[in-house]
Amino acid sequence: MHPPQQPQQRPGQPQQPYGPPTQQYTQPGRPPGWQPPPGPYRPELPPPPKGSGKGKAVVVLGGALVVLALLGGLLKLTGGGEAATPSASSTSAPNRTAEPGETRMPVPTPDAGQRATYLAALASIDPGLVVHEERAIRRGRAVCDRILNPAERGDLTEYVVAALSGGDATIDQAQADRVVTAVKAWCR
Repeated sequence: MHPPQQPQQRPGQPQQPYGPPTQQYTQPGRPPGWQPPPGPYRPELPPPPKGSGKGKAVVVLGGALVVLALLGGLLKLTGGGEAATPSASSTSAPNRTAEPGETRMPVPTPDAGQRATYLAALASIDPGLVVHEERAIRRGRAVCDRILNPAERGDLTEYVVAALSGGDATIDQAQADRVVTAVKAWCR
């Protein structure tokens, strides 16, 4: 950066860094003598053309046809609304695609009593497993899915150790076996 330049000083005059003030403003608003610039700030727009309104009707009708066509295509893609809505026990189940000819067992959700018993069993294994109860239920349903739908997915105990360890709890294989036993109490 360059140092600020000093104004030239005449010999015999005191140094004034900015010069004498030209005018003091004591009130807010426009300074005295201010006037708006002459002429309009932007040119006037011409008035819209007058028509019979047929163009608007054609645009609205065309838009309605496009919306109907999109809705029809969406219904066709989703099965036309004929499929039954999934039950609450199958909406949050971990899904994998079934192989052709393979039928998958639906994964149940524990009822209130089973839920309380399951959460108590998890708490006795490791209290960190039930810090987030909804997560514990989701993980239990994933274990249940592995129990009901085994398909060469590896060792169940190893899966349970990996799925439930981390975050608030870390379990070993003996504890994983106890979790599987607790899940099997309601997973049928």
